[in-house]
Amino acid sequence: MQSPRPVLLIGAGPSLRRLLDVASGEFAVVDAEWGDDAEARLRAQPFDLVLVESASAERAVEQVKALRVVRADAKVIVVSADPAPEGALEAMREHAFAYFRSPIDPDEVVATIGRALGAADWQDGIEVVSAQPGWITLLLRCRRFTADRVMSFLEQMQLELSAEDREGLGSAVREMLLNAVEHGGGLDPWKRVRVSRIRTADLVIYHFVDPGSGFSLEALPHAALSNPPEDPAAHVRHRMELGLRPGGFGILVSRNFVDELIYNEQGTEVLLVKRLAPSTS
Repeated sequence: MQSPRPVLLIGAGPSLRRLLDVASGEFAVVDAEWGDDAEARLRAQPFDLVLVESASAERAVEQVKALRVVRADAKVIVVSADPAPEGALEAMREHAFAYFRSPIDPDEVVATIGRALGAADWQDGIEVVSAQPGWITLLLRCRRFTADRVMSFLEQMQLELSAEDREGLGSAVREMLLNAVEHGGGLDPWKRVRVSRIRTADLVIYHFVDPGSGFSLEALPHAALSNPPEDPAAHVRHRMELGLRPGGFGILVSRNFVDELIYNEQGTEVLLVKRLAPSTS
């Protein structure tokens, strides 16, 4: 039987406590006070995970920064009630593993905890190039795992959108991000994808640049877009032959969820343009 995983809890509210109580046999939870006490406990014991919760995103991020001075490989998940997107941006800049705005989705947090506990060699997966809420630019290593982490942060920055816009745009961004990492970057962690998110009063624009050699939309045998009418499952067989994940509907799905999807001539850059519902402008 596996021993409980040591988890350091700083400022945890009732939502996180209930979450850990449900899986009490899996974790050995240690409570810590903010600041010196938390840092001393992390210095004394290599916790598998650190959970930080605060109404103030700024305070939580300062704690992340201090903890990572003690242990650069500390996996810190932040929960904050702060509605401003800057909290998620700064947490990402300080190499927090993930950031959630409360009230949390328990299933989503549990899934992220699972990814964190199984993660290795993750610290430099995401580089924040621009952290203005109106213009975010990230560089990420070409790994599915890193793409999942980026999506988690981006989803926390889009909570001000309507549920319909948030769900549709999230699906489109995820598909384009995975395409860039898998096909453009070949899942090579030494290669990087550049992602920018530009937010105006009535638009959200995503710009992806991958390190690949490009492609033609007319020649994508692994994508449903290229299936001949008489063989709608042709791409499924091709993906199995190449050992690719199930899917291939990314471009079709993305076109349905955004207003414009534009590729450059080489097929190495793509723009997603989403016009927002009037209630969010």
